[in-house]
Amino acid sequence: MFSNLLYSKKEDTDTSEKLRSRLTVLENQNRHFKLIQQLTSSMLSTHSLDSVAQKIVDSTNKEFGYQGAILYLVREGKRAIFSCAVSNTLSVRLAKKFLSKPLREYTASLDDKNNETVKVINTGRMIIGSDYPRFISPPVSKFAAKMSVLINRIKTIVALPIKVQGKTVGAIEYILKISQEKVPQADIEMMKIYADQIGIAIENARLYSKVISFNTELKQKVADATVELQNQYNDLQALSKISQTITSTLDLQRISQEIVNSVSTRLKFRAGLLAVISPDKKKLMPIAVSQTESVSKSLKLLHGDFRKLSVDLTNENNLYVQTAKRLKATTSDNLKDFFSPPLNSRIAQKIQKLNQIQGTVAMPLQSKGEVLGILSFSFDKPVSKIDDREKQVMMTLANQAGLAVNNALLFDRLKKFSEELQERVKQATSELTIANKNLRRLDKTKSEFISIASHQLRTPLSAIKGYISMMADGDYGDVSDKIKSILKKVYNSNERLVNLVNNLLNVSRIEGGRVEFNPVPLQIETSIENAIAELKKQADEKKLALIFERSRKELPKVNADERLLHQVIVNLIDNAIKYTQKGKVEIFAKLKGKNIQVDMKDTGVGFEKNEGERLFKKFVRGKDVYKMHTGGSGLGLFIVKKLLEMHGGAVNAQSKGKNQGSTFTFTLPAK
Repeated sequence: MFSNLLYSKKEDTDTSEKLRSRLTVLENQNRHFKLIQQLTSSMLSTHSLDSVAQKIVDSTNKEFGYQGAILYLVREGKRAIFSCAVSNTLSVRLAKKFLSKPLREYTASLDDKNNETVKVINTGRMIIGSDYPRFISPPVSKFAAKMSVLINRIKTIVALPIKVQGKTVGAIEYILKISQEKVPQADIEMMKIYADQIGIAIENARLYSKVISFNTELKQKVADATVELQNQYNDLQALSKISQTITSTLDLQRISQEIVNSVSTRLKFRAGLLAVISPDKKKLMPIAVSQTESVSKSLKLLHGDFRKLSVDLTNENNLYVQTAKRLKATTSDNLKDFFSPPLNSRIAQKIQKLNQIQGTVAMPLQSKGEVLGILSFSFDKPVSKIDDREKQVMMTLANQAGLAVNNALLFDRLKKFSEELQERVKQATSELTIANKNLRRLDKTKSEFISIASHQLRTPLSAIKGYISMMADGDYGDVSDKIKSILKKVYNSNERLVNLVNNLLNVSRIEGGRVEFNPVPLQIETSIENAIAELKKQADEKKLALIFERSRKELPKVNADERLLHQVIVNLIDNAIKYTQKGKVEIFAKLKGKNIQVDMKDTGVGFEKNEGERLFKKFVRGKDVYKMHTGGSGLGLFIVKKLLEMHGGAVNAQSKGKNQGSTFTFTLPAK
C-alpha cells in the first residue's frame, strides 16, 4: 500500500517535470518566433544590402545570445564566396586584428572541396562542426582562424544555406560557445527558419539595390542625354543662325567672314580660317580669319596681312594643301603643320601660343565634287579630345560653307560676266545705233531711188505698151502673124515690167507711210466678184475653173479702202492662178466670230508645211516655183499682208505639201 503510494507520487513528479520541460520548450519556441518576427521586420525595414547583412549577424549576439555569426554571399557572375558581414562584438573585433586585410576582402572558390562553408553552399545542406578553421580557412590563415577560436571561445559552428527560390545564394554561420551535443534542437529549427527569412531579406535588398542602381544609372543617362540634346539643340541653333546669315547674301567676303566669326562666337571654338583656290588654280588663298582679340594680336606678326598665309598648291607638305587636294579632313596639334610653309616654324608656334590653340582640324570646301578651298577649326584642346558632336558640327558647317561659297563664287563670276556683257552690249548698241542710222539713211535713199526710178520708168513703159498695141492692131500697116506673135511676147514682157514697177512703188509707199487710205463701208462679196471678172480671162486661158461660193446669208459690210481691198483680192487670186496648172481656184466668204473670213483654195503646186510664214516677206517665193516661169517679183504677198494690217486684218497660208494645193485665208473686222 505504502509502496504503491510512493510509486504514485514518483509518477506524478515525473509527469510534472515533463510538463515543466515541455512548457519551457514551448516558451522558448514562442520567444524564438517572436524574435524571428521582430528580426524579420527589422531586416525588411531597410533596403541596403550592407545594412541588412549587418543586422542579421548582430542579432545573433544581441537577441539569441550566440557568440556571433558570419554571413557569406556568392559573388554574382563568379564562382566564389565572400564574407559580407560579421558580428560586431568585442571578441570578434579582437580576432580581426590577426587578419592581414578586412575580412570582406577574403574570398573562397566554390571549387574548394575542403572548405565546409563551400560545401554548405554547393550541397544546399546544413553542416554542424567544431573545427572552425575548416569553415574559414582558406582563405583566412590557420593561425588567424585558431586565434579567433581562442578569443571567441568557439566550440560549435552551425552553417546553414541561404536560398532564394530554390537557389543557394550564400550561407549563415552561427558561432556557439557550447559543445555540439548541447545545442538544443529548438535552436536548430529556429536557425533554419531564420535562414529562410534571411534569404528573403537578402533577395529584397539585392533587388532594391538593383532598382536603386538602375534608377541611378537611368537618371545619369537621362541627365547625360539631356545635356547631349541641349548641346545638339545649341549646335542646331548656331548652325541655323549661321546658315540664315550666309544665305542672306551672295558677297563672298561677307559670307567667309561670317563663317569664321561664327566658329569662335557661336560654336565657341578658338578660331577659324577660310581659304579659297585662286582663279588660276595655283594657290590656296586665305580670305577670312576669326576677328578675335588673340587673332588680332597674332596678325601683328604678319604685319596685319593674313594673306601672307597663301600657299602654292604644289607644296604637298602643307596640311591645308593636302586637305584641298585629297578632299579629306586633316588634323594636327601643331599649327606649323598648316602654316609652314609659307611661315617659318617659330612664327607659327608664336601664333599657336597667343591663341591658346592645342589642336586644329581642316575640312575641305567642295560643291558637286569640285574643290573650292578649306575651312579650318582651331581648339583649346588636342585633336584626340574632340568629340563626335564637335566633328559632326564641323562637317555640317563645312558642307553649308561649301554651298554658300560656291554660290558666292558663281555670283561673282556672273557679276563679272554681266559687267563685261553690259560693256559689250553698250559698245554693240552704240555700233548698232550708228549702223541703224546708216541703214535708215540708206533705206530712205533706196526708197527715194525706187520711187523716182519707178516714176521715171512708168511713163516710157506706158508709151511702149501703147505703141506695141497699135502695131499689133495694124495701125501702122499690116503685120504678119509671125511679127504679131513677137509683138505679143514683147507686150507681155512690158506688162510684167509695169506690174513690177507698180509693186515697187506700192512697197515704197507702204514703207514710207505714204499710202492713201480712205476706208468706207463695203460689201466684200462685190469686191470679190469685180476681181474675178478682171481675172477670168487669165483663168480661161489656162483652162482653170474660177469659182466663188457666196455665203447663204448676207454678210456684214467691212470698213475698207475700195482700191486697196481690190488690190489685195486681185493679188491673191492672181497668185493662185499663176501657180495652178490645172484644176480650179475656189473662193469662199463667211462670217466667223466678229470677222469676215475669205478662203482662196487652189489645186496648184502647194508648198512645204513650214514655208507658210516666209511667203509674206519681201522678195520671197515658194521653193522651186522659179521653174514655172510665172514672172513673179516676190512682192505681191508682202503687199497683201501690209495692206490687210492697215485694215486691222490678217492673212496666212497653209498647204499639205508639194503638189497638194494651197489655201490663202484673210480676215477683216466685220462692221
